[in-house]
Amino acid sequence: MLKGEGGAKWQAAIVPITNPFRKFVKTVVMGTTAIDKEMYSYFVQLTDVEKKSVLQMVKGLLHEEHSDERITIEQYNREIAEDEAEIERGEGISHEDVVRISEGWLHGR
Repeated sequence: MLKGEGGAKWQAAIVPITNPFRKFVKTVVMGTTAIDKEMYSYFVQLTDVEKKSVLQMVKGLLHEEHSDERITIEQYNREIAEDEAEIERGEGISHEDVVRISEGWLHGR
């Protein structure tokens, strides 16, 4: 049983042995699972503030990938103001914390 968006449960389809793509499908599913597990193992070690930062980064990557539009100077200024407000509320990550986190990545902590 697998969980989808909103916690919906569904069963994975079983690929028949005679299917020539069986090995390919198994490899893709296992590869994705391994990546998901590795990402999750790192993600759960982050503080709530760090998790918010990572989530915003991922959302930004997805938005950039699917957006061919240029933003206006007004939108740019709004985004800067929103980011500055987050920092003022203490929701940002300091440079020292970024250095500490990245050193952990380099040294396997």
